[in-house]
Amino acid sequence: MKKKPISASSTAGFTLVELLVVIVIIAALAGVAFSVAARMQKRGILTKNLQTMRQVGLMVANYSSENSGNIPPVRTDIQKADGSWGIGEDWIWIVMRQLYPDVEVATMKNPTWWKNNNPMMYNPLIVKNIGSGKFEAGKNGHGLNTVIAGELNDWAGKWTPGDGGYQTRPVPISKIPRPSRTMLFISAPDYNFSAGMLDRADFKPLVIDGKVPAYFVDGHAETLVVKQYTKENYDFR
Repeated sequence: MKKKPISASSTAGFTLVELLVVIVIIAALAGVAFSVAARMQKRGILTKNLQTMRQVGLMVANYSSENSGNIPPVRTDIQKADGSWGIGEDWIWIVMRQLYPDVEVATMKNPTWWKNNNPMMYNPLIVKNIGSGKFEAGKNGHGLNTVIAGELNDWAGKWTPGDGGYQTRPVPISKIPRPSRTMLFISAPDYNFSAGMLDRADFKPLVIDGKVPAYFVDGHAETLVVKQYTKENYDFR
């Protein structure tokens, strides 16, 4: 007896609607996975940056112990060939000199040197800029709080060519009030920092989940909510 052939219409399989549902579910799960992975990666970089800040903080503390308890000046001044005055060295190089005493500052300002030596002072949030043509000497991703010197040096807007104004003058740590809530340096796109920089476009890539890492005068590091920065007066204005 011949068996009745099975018709094509009775074969089990997915309908077009079922396939579309499965594709949508897979796409949604993939989107969630990528989102979580990206967020975890950013948080990992944030944690690494806090560790870097603590290392930089130790170097600043070492500088202070060897310089009458003063924090590094924001920068120095230098006279150019035409007689005008400009920025000489910022605090990055002043502190870096302790780590690399035998390396000239001009060498440390070379992006190739940074790429080959991977100095720990470089902010991992912008480390991708090394060798990409975006590297700028002195902008290693940590900005010293310039407001401290301005408020405690009684400069009153006075500036004489060659003296650099308040930014080149030493500030004793002992004169800084609220050391546990006064920010010493912060993750920033320039060597100096004040709250006015929070709205700059180049500051936004350094903000993760609405927070930015900062190092305080008393030696601890934490992440700050950007929206509350000015309200809490962390830069001691």
